Amino acid sequence: MFDDSQLALAEFLTIPPFLLDRTDYSHYGLMVYEFDGDTYAVGDDADVDEAMYQYSENMIEYELDSMEEWWLNDYLSPNQYAIEQFCEEEADNRLDNMTEEEMMEEAGMDPDEKQEEIDDMEVSKEEKEEELVEMEEELEELENLRDEAEEDYGDESDEYYEADDLHGDKDLEVDNLRDEIEALGSDIEEYEQEIRNMPEEAKDQLYESYKEDYQDSIDSEGVEYFTSNLGMSRDDAIDYYFDFDKDGAIQALADEQDRGDTLSGYDGEEHDQEYDGEDYYIFQQG
Repeated sequence: MFDDSQLALAEFLTIPPFLLDRTDYSHYGLMVYEFDGDTYAVGDDADVDEAMYQYSENMIEYELDSMEEWWLNDYLSPNQYAIEQFCEEEADNRLDNMTEEEMMEEAGMDPDEKQEEIDDMEVSKEEKEEELVEMEEELEELENLRDEAEEDYGDESDEYYEADDLHGDKDLEVDNLRDEIEALGSDIEEYEQEIRNMPEEAKDQLYESYKEDYQDSIDSEGVEYFTSNLGMSRDDAIDYYFDFDKDGAIQALADEQDRGDTLSGYDGEEHDQEYDGEDYYIFQQG
């Protein structure tokens, strides 16, 4: 007429087993009996282990927000793909709210300073171009003098060699000056292109910097980054951005918790009673 857990509880309470009424509910799978207004959950070691597992499963399922984060972190690993997507979206959103001028300023780029350098180079280029005109005129005069020396004294004369040397030196100066003007023109074009590219370069630079900042913050803060900064629930943060070893966490919680504190709602005590060679564990509920 009576199961062994009921007989064990009766022996523990030193009462006849028929005075125990079995309830129509369980306590995390443990059978519950009532006597004199008090209730008791009873089971063998395997039953209690299963009850602890059910309790832990319940906690992980419904009370995740109340659990210590340092403990949970042992069972969480970042979902790198999801976090990378998050960082990219956050960086994009942040840049969408900035003007090109704001982006360049934050990236340390100053188009006005670069333009001043261009202006200085253009002034220098104009001066050299004016100088080139004068030098080309001088070169033409020296060429005429050389031609006259050749005509008057011949191309083997000292006068011709002297005029030819002067012409050659001036010709080299003209070539060097032309090279300087060409180099300035190339530099001006390069600097102008840099100014045109600045907004996009600033955006790309900040995009990478922002992504890295978000990633570093998440690496440092873990789940708390999403709960503290974004107001997400811990459940959602874990679900979206982390891989959770749920079974491992449930089993670890079941193993770590004190069985009496967990399963006895009355005094936090676990009582044991041997019956028919088997140990039964009793948890008073009230």
